[in-house]
Amino acid sequence: MKTDNNKELSDRHLSQLIKHNLLEAPPSPWFTRKVLNRLPERKIKVASLVEYSLYIIGIIISGIVTARFVIDTISTGVITVGNLFTYAMLFTLFCSLIYLLISPWYTTEMD
Repeated sequence: MKTDNNKELSDRHLSQLIKHNLLEAPPSPWFTRKVLNRLPERKIKVASLVEYSLYIIGIIISGIVTARFVIDTISTGVITVGNLFTYAMLFTLFCSLIYLLISPWYTTEMD
């Protein structure tokens, strides 16, 4: 048991030594811009065009299905737990597709 306590203490001591003796690199805000400027130009690939077109088709189809489901629910005048679950699933699918369509532009802008 003493070896476990000694090991734990030595691990703590070692981690403190490492933290105190680390060298810090000066921050360079231009580093990422310099690296990105040296990269070759981005090419639009056929796979990405197909991906984005499928996102748009999915958004349109999920919007149409949601609208029809809402119209059918309103015409019956009864809302069940199953209807609420279906609304939640359709809304989640719709938002997910929009996020997948828009997210590449926001992630490249943040870098």
